[in-house]
Parts: sequence; structure tokens; C-alpha cells
Amino acid sequence: MTSFDQTAFSVPTTPHSVEAEQSLLGALLIDPAALDRVRDTIAEHDLYRADHRTIWRQIVSMSDASLPIDVVTVAERLESLGTLDQCGGLVYLATMAQNVPSAANARRYAELVAKHGHLRALQAAAQEILDAVAAPGIRTAAEIASDAERILSGFAADRGAGEPVTAADAMAQVLRDADDGAGRAGLMTGIDDLDFLTGGLEPGQLVIPAARPAVGKTAVALAIARHVARNEGRVAFFSLEMTRRELAARLLAAESGIPARVLRSGPNPGEWAALADAATKRGNSSLILDDRAAASVAYIRARCRRLKREGGLSLVVIDYLQLMAPENPRANRNEQVGSLSRGLKALAKELQVPVIALAQLNRTSENRADKRPMLSDLRDSGEVEQDADAVLLLSRATEAGDVIECDLAKHRQGPTGSFFLDFDGARMRFSKRYGAPTPAAPQRPANSRPRGFQE
Repeated sequence: MTSFDQTAFSVPTTPHSVEAEQSLLGALLIDPAALDRVRDTIAEHDLYRADHRTIWRQIVSMSDASLPIDVVTVAERLESLGTLDQCGGLVYLATMAQNVPSAANARRYAELVAKHGHLRALQAAAQEILDAVAAPGIRTAAEIASDAERILSGFAADRGAGEPVTAADAMAQVLRDADDGAGRAGLMTGIDDLDFLTGGLEPGQLVIPAARPAVGKTAVALAIARHVARNEGRVAFFSLEMTRRELAARLLAAESGIPARVLRSGPNPGEWAALADAATKRGNSSLILDDRAAASVAYIRARCRRLKREGGLSLVVIDYLQLMAPENPRANRNEQVGSLSRGLKALAKELQVPVIALAQLNRTSENRADKRPMLSDLRDSGEVEQDADAVLLLSRATEAGDVIECDLAKHRQGPTGSFFLDFDGARMRFSKRYGAPTPAAPQRPANSRPRGFQE
């Protein structure tokens, strides 16, 4: 979050906020040990008066240096820096120490100081937005709106951050979750073998399904999105390659079982009822489609923040990574894609939802005998592999493309392994495949079996 300089704005204060600052500083002067109880509650910029910020800064500095702290020693420190007179002198320090009701209430004083500081910072943020609006012609309205959402969301996220906990407390929470079932499963994808290997997708994870073109990665992403929207909650699907009409046609085919080509040639009377029923199925209103071309991380972040704020958000899907707009167009391609993957990982952690970002593989796998992709085939940047919590490599197991091998090649949270799915491309549907695939292209051994995964 941006650290706002509150002194740069004409923001009002109240006698109560000044009194809280005086009581806090007085408590620290008579009981320096109280500093440990309040340092996680406020920051220096939460204090309104400049002299109070100077006194706070020196008390903290002296504490960090293990120096004795009281009215006299702090006054000496300020005098050595030439700031004692600006801070009211020895008399003002002594008055604050004498007038504080009790050092035992230092935490409460700090909370009051923080409250007023937060309100002033929020007012400063609002003023920053107003200043941008008052400068027409420099930036577009969309850019200003995006920055405004970033500022306010960043402010809320920073102020709402959880306090540090001991490892023992964190482990106890994991055990409590496991006992009541909360720790047993993440977000189910609807692909049984994938859910078995991963235990479901976890909040904050970046998952990369990757494949060569026309293998079926968009169909896999849509299948997962449909399942989550129907059973878990809202899904934001950002399509940088296909239009919303193309996605809707695929969704109708998957929901109705009527091939997508029928929508182009014209359904017969008997098919209209199935299509109409598919269009109104539960979950379709929870799947949000956004087909903005070359969307940036900032754009996706702003949209997702709004969706989460307005109605909750369970999953974000991006199709696909290499089509996103880079933050720095002048950087080389590896740096651009690496920056995008880092941004999406940060987005997943900020929103506390899984982010699925599809990715293209380079042509290297096509030159190998068995055609199976590897992690090193991820196109444009090795940082994608580094940033991802899980990488799912998709490839055709048959020449016809009706069997897809899914290789969970990277999984930070658990096992890796591969499995097969039957793929009905006309209807955009996947189903679990038992046993080995049909003998495939000559380059794939006839006895090919799932690697590292037991039924």
C-alpha cells in the first residue's frame, strides 16, 4: 500500500486524538516496556502532530538500542539532535508523563491513535483521487478509476492484515480445521483424478494448465469453471483469446450435450428445449465472463476486487497468460512473462482464492519421440514454473485428440502424477478414463500407462 504523507493534506484533528497521543507517549515515558505491547498497533505516521512523531521515533530508536528510557534520557536525546525545543522541551515531556492516568492502558491509547490515523489516511487517499479527477486531459477516466480502486483496496487490505502468530498457534489451527473437516479439501475442480492428487485447489494458489494449441486447455478451464460456479461460488473467467459469444457457445454445448456446430448451422425444434434449459442451469449466473483483449494484471485485479467485494469470489481463470498486456512493453519477453506470473501469484495471495492461468507450451515437445511435454517447455519464461504452485501439462494421447493425458508435473503441496481424460470435442465435455488410452500416434508407445498415479 502507498504510505500517505498525512501532513501534505489539510486534514482536521480533534482534541481527543491529540490527548490519545499525549497519553500514549506519557505511558511510554513512565513504562518503556509498554512499547512492545503497542508497536504492532500503530506506525509513526499514525500520530498527527509532528512533535509527537519526533518523540515517538526517538523512543523507538532508543528501545531498539537497549538504552534507558524516561523523561530525562529522552530529553537529552532530543537535545543532542537539536529538536528538544521543537518538541516542547523538558517541561512538555514531564507533563505528559505526569498526566497519563496509567501505563497499563497503553494498548488502548495506541488503538485510539491508530483509529484517528487511519481516518486521516483514508481522507488523504480520497484527496489523492480528487486531485487526479481535477486534472483533466492527463489521464483517462478508466485509469483514474483503476487507480482509485487500487488505492482504496490497498488501504483496506493493509489495515486489515492479520497479526503474526506463533508456529504453535498456527499448527493448532490446522489441527482444529482437520478435526472439523475444514482442512480436508480445497476447492474441488470436478476432475476426480486431479482432485485426488491435489486435495482441491487452495486459496492463494497459482495453477498453470499448459498445452500446445488446440489440445483442449480452454475446454478444461471451462469445465473447472462450470463445476465451481455450480457448486462453490462465483468464478471470474477472463478470456483474452475467445469472445464471450464463443465461450457461451462452448458452455451451451457442454451443458446441453448438443454439439457447438449446431449453434452455427441452426438447432432443430427438438434441440431448442435442451439449449434453453442449459442456458438457465444453476451456476451459469455465477460464472462471470470478461473478454477484454490484452487485459493487464492491474485490470484483472481491479475487476476481481470489485467482484469479491460485491458478491464474493471463489476462483479466477485467465485464458491465457502469454496474451496478457505486460507492465513494461520495453522489457524482453522473458521478463514480461515473468512479471505477469509474479503479478498473478500476488493476486491469488491478495484475494485468497485460487488463480488458474492457462499457458502455451513451446514446440520443443513436438520434436521428442513420445511428444510428452515437460516443465521446461513452458513458453517465454522459466519464472512461470517457479511462481506456479501447480503445473498441469496437457497433451494428446491419441492422434484424434479424443484422449487427453494430464500430467501434474509440479505440485508444491503434494504428489505429482498423470491421468487420462476422454474428450468429446464437439460437446466440450471431459470424462474420466479408466485404464490405458487407445493405441495412439506411432510416437507414443502402445503400452503407455499413467505415470506415478495409481487408480
